[in-house]
Amino acid sequence: QGHSERTMSVIVEVSLSKAGYDVIVVGAGPAGSVAAFVLAKAGVRVGLVDKAGIGRDKACGDLIGPRGVRVLDELGLGMPGAKTAGDMIVTGPCGRRVLLPARPGRTYPGHAIVVPRNQFDAQLHGAALEAGAIYIICRDGAGGGGGWALVEGGGLSQVDFGIGGGG
Repeated sequence: QGHSERTMSVIVEVSLSKAGYDVIVVGAGPAGSVAAFVLAKAGVRVGLVDKAGIGRDKACGDLIGPRGVRVLDELGLGMPGAKTAGDMIVTGPCGRRVLLPARPGRTYPGHAIVVPRNQFDAQLHGAALEAGAIYIICRDGAGGGGGWALVEGGGLSQVDFGIGGGG
């Protein structure tokens, strides 16, 4: 109660075989772009969909923690120009300060990296496209009902397999 849930649906008009995609990833932020990158590198025909432009700034930060650094390294997705962050002092809204130490774990480094979110998104999106994913321009709410319509050359695409990569 007190909140509403939004459901996403795909409007169907063109068969998957005609569209040429094995999977559609909806949401081209970090999660969706990494999913599309991994699948495309494996030879999967991937359509990467987002309703807004890529590389937009978001309030959810510019810090990629140590475990995220490990994942990026394992995927070969280095972030050129990223600054390294070690121990941090975080100040809360009441002025209380807390030390967050950056110690290495068994499987991750003892540091984070700082990359402006708009650049981070753009670099991951670019890597997905370089790996072979196809960017699909879409619009929200086409066809009525507030669902998703995947608009590609004026037509709509059907998907049998999809990944929700939105935040």
